[in-house]
Amino acid sequence: MIVVTPQLRHESALQSVIVSGCLIGLRTLCLAVADIDPKFYASWNQQYQIASTSVDNRQQLVEQAAERIEKVCYSFTY
Repeated sequence: MIVVTPQLRHESALQSVIVSGCLIGLRTLCLAVADIDPKFYASWNQQYQIASTSVDNRQQLVEQAAERIEKVCYSFTY
């Protein structure tokens, strides 16, 4: 298991560690935690629920919702 330390918080350093593990055959699972504004989450969750139950363009709508929440998770500060 790789624990993200302050030195690995920079994307390039973290990516390097993950790729190194993959190259030697380690299975890799990355998890992230972020504090999300409750109002944003409520809005996003509504978007995701509509997307995930849509009959038309479900995959595209779910991907759009995923991108929206990922932007928030990736924008944390150090």
